[in-house]
Amino acid sequence: MVIEYQEDVLLSFGFKDKNIKGKIVKLKKIPKELLSRFSVSKEIDKLFIETSALSCVISSNFKFDGTFKLQLNCYNAPVKVILCDNKQNGNTRSYISIDELELEKIKNKDDLTFQDLVGNGQMIFHMLPQYAHEPYQAIIPLSGENISACVNSWFENSEQVTTFTKAWSSVKKGVVVVIFLQKIADNYATEDMQEQNQNDFNTVKILTESLSYKEAMEDNLEEILYNLYNEFEVLLYPKTYFYDSCSCSIEKIQEVLKTIPIDEINEIKAENDGFVKINCDFCKKEYKVQ
Repeated sequence: MVIEYQEDVLLSFGFKDKNIKGKIVKLKKIPKELLSRFSVSKEIDKLFIETSALSCVISSNFKFDGTFKLQLNCYNAPVKVILCDNKQNGNTRSYISIDELELEKIKNKDDLTFQDLVGNGQMIFHMLPQYAHEPYQAIIPLSGENISACVNSWFENSEQVTTFTKAWSSVKKGVVVVIFLQKIADNYATEDMQEQNQNDFNTVKILTESLSYKEAMEDNLEEILYNLYNEFEVLLYPKTYFYDSCSCSIEKIQEVLKTIPIDEINEIKAENDGFVKINCDFCKKEYKVQ
């Protein structure tokens, strides 16, 4: 049963007689949970929560039983790694790792750019099916002006799908909104129809860019879509809900410890009052194993 007050939700939508599909996600609880565990700086926090929201959107495009992982691997940059896990049941978790030396280099710099934060990095999509299907991986250079632009570039260049993605976020409020648009393939349309489809997409893109920060932060999903696209007939589809949920457990910790030589385990216990203490990278929960 879906809880009505659930704060982290994605709404898929389309347009009657238009070859365009879209998704809008608004996260109001998950970003607060992430920032309570990992807050670094305004610019990095913004990148972190927007990446987490984008992972929710992108994972919803792939229908399979398993886990979708979005990972940023950065080099010579303040951000070392951002990793987001999304399961098909809506459970999601994220963490960030920082290079303190590189962070120190930019602490007094004004007007930080995306490249200042991620350097010469890559974004990686991993799809790990639960059953027999082969894992899938895509590697995307972090060469755009922001994380959304990198997502657009991958879908357009690798998937051959015209895509527009934009994020609005507030670190102070702990809120992220992402709108994701794609032009539905029109390979069998006439040239005139293809031109019209592209014009429709361009119009919807321009309307999307007109969304104000205030509207993104305060309005609900239906209000945002109505205010943006009221000149069209918008079709709404069932919502998807997301939950900040870590998959760590004492059983998994115990399995990991079985791979460590017993002499090392005993040495660790001797230094920690007879326990092995392990913290989960994602949720920060501490496990104590005798």
